[in-house]
Amino acid sequence: MEAGRTRRALTREAEELAALYGAEARRLFCEHSWEQLEPTLAEGWRRIRGGLALDWPQVRPRVHAAWLAAGGVERRCG
Repeated sequence: MEAGRTRRALTREAEELAALYGAEARRLFCEHSWEQLEPTLAEGWRRIRGGLALDWPQVRPRVHAAWLAAGGVERRCG
């Protein structure tokens, strides 16, 4: 049942944490590309997820979507 584990829907708590994580990462590290920062974000997720039993591959799409949304049309730092 490994497929069921990786395809599990995110809870509201996980959705909110992943979205906040992605948006804040973009705000704080806007000078870096997603490709440059993703390994750091994956490692950070393991530390901040708390009791959530979700690994990086499960939340990555939501974090990345929030990262993109936080960038807006123009990529601005600050």
